[in-house]
Amino acid sequence: MGTLYGFVPLDRAWLTPGWGVFIALLSLTWSAFFQRETDLGFRLTKIVETLR
Repeated sequence: MGTLYGFVPLDRAWLTPGWGVFIALLSLTWSAFFQRETDLGFRLTKIVETLR
């Protein structure tokens, strides 16, 4: 709606990649949380903190 009425300058071409990045980062964050206290969890946490 924001794009239709001119409030948001991004068009539909940005919507799919935007959601893809969001889902990837959310999955990475959840994976780091559920794997905490393991070697994999520490590596994932470092990646998440670097991206933030």
